[in-house]
Amino acid sequence: MGVSSGVSHAYTADILAPYALNNLEDAATMYVGKALPDGRWLIQRFVTATGNMDYANLSNNAAATTYASAWAGRAALTYGTFQSLTGV
Repeated sequence: MGVSSGVSHAYTADILAPYALNNLEDAATMYVGKALPDGRWLIQRFVTATGNMDYANLSNNAAATTYASAWAGRAALTYGTFQSLTGV
């Protein structure tokens, strides 16, 4: 019995692969801005001090209806776990 026994199909696809990287802010709090051609957007926030990665999109930020407005207001967006997002 090898190490891979029973886990060969644990990973099937990267749901974020279709998103294009638009912007990156590399600082103590790192922001990564991504978007899809249909206008959906996703901003990832990584806080170096805590090691936490969290996410924002339209589902937890209804006022940020465009990628441009979301990126401009990235520091004030509401962030949550990836599992809490809808419409990804």
